[in-house]
Amino acid sequence: MCYAIPILMDEETFDDNELGDLKAALRGTTYKHKQAANTVTDVPDSFKEWVKDHIEAQKKWASTPYFIRDNFKNGDLSKGLKIALPTIQQVDVLAAYRSQIEEARANATKWGLSVQLNMLELRVTNKDIAGLQSTLATIKSKTAQMEKMDADIRAKCRDWGLNTYILDSAMNTHDSKQILKAIADLEDRCVAAEKEYKDYIKQAGQAIKDANKAKIDAIDVTNDLAAVLGDKREWLLAKSNIKKRLNDLLAKIDAKKPQSSVSRLMPDELKTKSAYLNGEDYTFAKDFFDLIDPNKPIRLEILDSDTGSYSSFIGDLVHIAGKKRGKLSPWECKAVIYHEYGHCIDAQRDLWKDPKLIAMRDAQIKKLKKKGEYTLYERKWNHESGGWYYERTKQTITMVEYIDKRLIALSEKISWMNDDVFAKRGITKHDVLEQIGSTRDTIKSLVVKYGFGHSTAYFRKIRMKETEYLAHAFENAFLGNRVFQKYLPDIYAEMVAYIRALKPITNK
Repeated sequence: MCYAIPILMDEETFDDNELGDLKAALRGTTYKHKQAANTVTDVPDSFKEWVKDHIEAQKKWASTPYFIRDNFKNGDLSKGLKIALPTIQQVDVLAAYRSQIEEARANATKWGLSVQLNMLELRVTNKDIAGLQSTLATIKSKTAQMEKMDADIRAKCRDWGLNTYILDSAMNTHDSKQILKAIADLEDRCVAAEKEYKDYIKQAGQAIKDANKAKIDAIDVTNDLAAVLGDKREWLLAKSNIKKRLNDLLAKIDAKKPQSSVSRLMPDELKTKSAYLNGEDYTFAKDFFDLIDPNKPIRLEILDSDTGSYSSFIGDLVHIAGKKRGKLSPWECKAVIYHEYGHCIDAQRDLWKDPKLIAMRDAQIKKLKKKGEYTLYERKWNHESGGWYYERTKQTITMVEYIDKRLIALSEKISWMNDDVFAKRGITKHDVLEQIGSTRDTIKSLVVKYGFGHSTAYFRKIRMKETEYLAHAFENAFLGNRVFQKYLPDIYAEMVAYIRALKPITNK
């Protein structure tokens, strides 16, 4: 049985076409009709199956039914229907957004917005218009933020004569995290550059006043200051010469002052009874800070934390962050200053390359590796009665092994002793433990198999053996280390003599 199914155009399209025809008639134009949203573009699947199933059977039919003759080409099922089925006009729902999508894709790639880029591609694939609009807005907003940050930091860098190489390199990675890190690093450099500029203005102004009081000619610095205040570019173009002239003037002023016990190169944060020293009445050695190159100031950072202290590789920064260690050990509180500033002095002068230092270390290493017969007391467990006891033994070992074993034994012994024992001698238990640690770290810098402190991998790197040795040498020369002096007296004396032979760098 056949059924006739009436198919009507959807009401919305019908109304639009009616209205379009009316407007066209009034204007004398032609209206292009919209295709109905419910246009049937294909026959039912069951009809297709029926046709497929009867193609072979038709060949055996005595006659062909009229509805096949009327509707199929030549009345043959295998040749398909005579009528041309309508096709739905494909509408690109993303067409209106194509230019925005390409722009957003380029910006997200440029600024490393990987999360937003992935979301954009997902929205495009799914043709999710609502989600796409939201993602496009997010990328546009974040792009504007990144562009502003980029423009601002580049302007600041131009203002302070700083290059933006690290930002340019980060941009090539297309990683927003690296780009933001580079911007933050450049921001820090700009802050430091501005501080250096303002510090100069303050120091130069005070130096001119002091020079006038002392009746010292300050015309060069006066002219420099006027030029710098008038145009900051003067500072950027001739900073090294300007700072040198100021240092020359400061040296002349110092020469007329009564001899001070404090170096002018020492930061105020390290003054006697300072918060850093926990109020201790101690003055850092003037001779030590006078070894700093006056034309290469060292910036000091003191953090209220225990994240660890270090100095910059090029010798322009000391970072102190050992609050707990400093409170437990007054010796360590002072030693770390001599140690880290010692690294900077070494970097400024390339002391680690000094042939005299290398020859001295080689001789010490040879001495430490020499074997001899030594008496040791080894701690052993009494398996019969229980408890530890010490057995006296004689061993043929290297000097460095002998000294290191004695220091290990000393550490174990001290860890069980009461604090009162040390207080009577004007020292703390932690002072002694820190001095042992410093001594053993120096040993490891000479013979890496022994000692304790920095890792073996650290000492395998170029320069590190010498630079750590020198840092401990500065400690020994200007603060002293009783443990080191007792257990390695010859090496201690040679280290101190080497450091004491260094002379301040004079302005020329």
